[in-house]
Amino acid sequence: MTRRQAPLLTPPGTTGWKNFASDFTYDVLTRVASQTVKNATANSQLAKQQLDYFGSDDPARLRHWMGAAAYDFASGYDLLHELTRVSQASNRKYGGVGA
Repeated sequence: MTRRQAPLLTPPGTTGWKNFASDFTYDVLTRVASQTVKNATANSQLAKQQLDYFGSDDPARLRHWMGAAAYDFASGYDLLHELTRVSQASNRKYGGVGA
């Protein structure tokens, strides 16, 4: 299932409209599996995210691309499904979350 939204946005300090499109895909449990943000005028990809889940529960992995930069986050949870850690696969600087 794919849903498409194309709102018109004007960032502060600019003139004219910016036209972005955001495509979502969903898994069989109707959770967001991916999102792609495109410049609708030039049909170029601006950002993309993909999510993997622990069974039917919490997000296990988030992969995020913005231009040439790629980020790969893994998360951990306690028995109450509270976020206890976030780690990143690359050497980028990122502060994790603690319980």
